[in-house]
Amino acid sequence: MLSKGGDLLSVKYIYTCPILTIMSLDIRGAPTLKQSETSKLKATIESMPIGKYQDKPTLLIKFEDRSKSGLTRWYNIYYVSDNYELLRLTWAINEVYKDHGNGNRYDTRREAFKIKGCGFSGAHKICDDLSYMLYSYSNKINYREF
Repeated sequence: MLSKGGDLLSVKYIYTCPILTIMSLDIRGAPTLKQSETSKLKATIESMPIGKYQDKPTLLIKFEDRSKSGLTRWYNIYYVSDNYELLRLTWAINEVYKDHGNGNRYDTRREAFKIKGCGFSGAHKICDDLSYMLYSYSNKINYREF
C-alpha cells in the first residue's frame, strides 16, 4: 500500500499468518505487532487475579437458556477483574473458536455462546476446549457455573 504524506512516501507491508500474528512494517517507523484473538485472550486469562484459595485462573460461566429439546444450550462467560468488576469474555472466546477452525458459536439473537449436544456439562466443555486451544492441555483453567 502506497500513500503520500507531505514529501515522504511511506510503504506498508503486511505479512499474514492464519493463527499467530500479523506484522505491519511502516518504512518511516518501527514495526508494529498486531496480536491475534488467541494471544489477546491468553494474555487476559494470564493477567486474571487468582484468589487466595485458587491455583489457576477461574472463569465464571452463566447458563442463559436451553432449547425445548435440551440439546442446545447458551452460556455467557465472565471473569472478575482486579477492580472486582465482572467482565464479559463471550465474544473473545468465540473469536478464539473461529481462529482454531471450530466455527462461529456466538448467537446474536440471544447474545450468548451456543453449545450443542447432550449428556455433558456445557460449562465444562467450554472451559476444557478453551484450555486446550490456548495451552494444549485441558486443565489449565478453572470454572464456576452459575
